[in-house]
Amino acid sequence: SPIDGTVLTWEARRRLEQLPVQANQPVLSVAKLDGPWQVELMIPQNRVGYVTRALQENPAKQLETEFVLATNPNVRIKGRLLRIAERAEADPSGALAFRAIVEVDKAGLTNPQPGAGVSSRGNCGQQPVGFVWVFQIVDFVRTHLWF
Repeated sequence: SPIDGTVLTWEARRRLEQLPVQANQPVLSVAKLDGPWQVELMIPQNRVGYVTRALQENPAKQLETEFVLATNPNVRIKGRLLRIAERAEADPSGALAFRAIVEVDKAGLTNPQPGAGVSSRGNCGQQPVGFVWVFQIVDFVRTHLWF
């Protein structure tokens, strides 16, 4: 491994015994658990415009975020959205999404578990409450009926 860390692959020794390996095939996941933590998000393409606009309007080019871990949904953890990918790619469900990296406030993490799912919310600024409630309908009308 290029880093010193903890092997995250489940039962690695048993899994790797007699495993035929091809060139460039990943066989182990190793993480540096005592270093800084990040969350990788997949932002749906129909919401990335709001996020990039908020990043452009923010002089620090960072966006406050809040998320909960699927393994502990009772605790809200703060973070800062640092960057978003330049192009979309298919997420596991096949929908197009943009990868984004969130720097995590490690103080909020109790018993972190690499690979756990998260639900996140980013502060994209203020909008009228009516728009916030129905923005998905407005976006659908704009892209499918008025276009």
